[in-house]
Amino acid sequence: MQIHETFLLDYETVQKLGGTNYIEICQGDYAGRCWQKSSVYIADFIWEDFLDTLAAEYIPNYDFFDFIYIKQSNSLIFSEKLLQLANLLQSIQTPNDFDKPEWYSNKVGRPYINIGENIQTLLFDNKEEYQQQFDDEFPCTIQHIENTYRDLATWLQQHSQRGNTFLGM
Repeated sequence: MQIHETFLLDYETVQKLGGTNYIEICQGDYAGRCWQKSSVYIADFIWEDFLDTLAAEYIPNYDFFDFIYIKQSNSLIFSEKLLQLANLLQSIQTPNDFDKPEWYSNKVGRPYINIGENIQTLLFDNKEEYQQQFDDEFPCTIQHIENTYRDLATWLQQHSQRGNTFLGM
């Protein structure tokens, strides 16, 4: 994969990390099996915090808990929005900067960056600790998010000729 820090993972990395809590993005339609070597992966809590709202806005029939086929045109629209947000991240200096209107999806009714609203923090009641870690590591995390947006946009642009499938939880 990439040599910079990113939340986008390849098959080998996911196998080393273990677990099953990943969103898988496949090339083409669902091939009847998960964990394809040609797919890319994002931890479910990262997806929920940084990509879920964007997916809900730009992917027809998107459902975090379902397998969704996305035709090429929608994958490319999604990738363009990822690049727009990556560019906007360059102006973010503090967590309060996410309060600006460009970071809010009117269509979905929530912010694009939704820290601590993922399953893990809500189930295990550690939202404040998670938020504090985000604040403490803010510049590094913002760079990771920007890299992830750019890497996923590039991957989608290169691998969406037959569309893509998002394999949710």
